[in-house]
Amino acid sequence: MFHEPPSGIPFDPPAPAPAALVPGATVPWHASLAAAKQASLLSARPVLVIFVAKSSESGTALARDVFPAAETVALLTACFEPVKIDIDTDKATPGRLDVVHLPCACVIDVEERVLSRFDCPESSPAFVAAAQYAPH
Repeated sequence: MFHEPPSGIPFDPPAPAPAALVPGATVPWHASLAAAKQASLLSARPVLVIFVAKSSESGTALARDVFPAAETVALLTACFEPVKIDIDTDKATPGRLDVVHLPCACVIDVEERVLSRFDCPESSPAFVAAAQYAPH
């Protein structure tokens, strides 16, 4: 139950707890977009394409802080066929999906129709919220 602080006393809500990292828990990344689309045919889950650049600080932050978090692993495992694409090695896919900045995520179907697109936040709770509410 939420209690109001007595009047005249400032109230600072507690900071959110950091995302729990689960040792050994990992997102089941597909090795390629083709593999993710093939899995999508079987599972009926959409493909979540994460576009990063390995040379980018934001891509490093996602790999370190967001993807190992328990809530991120749970959501991506249950709801999507996830695949990461490094734009330094795959220049064609970002162009086909109209990716213009990084880090970015696209939810696509097996025909590569973009169902939604969102920026990748650098905290696990924000990433989960963005991915969870992306239309798919």
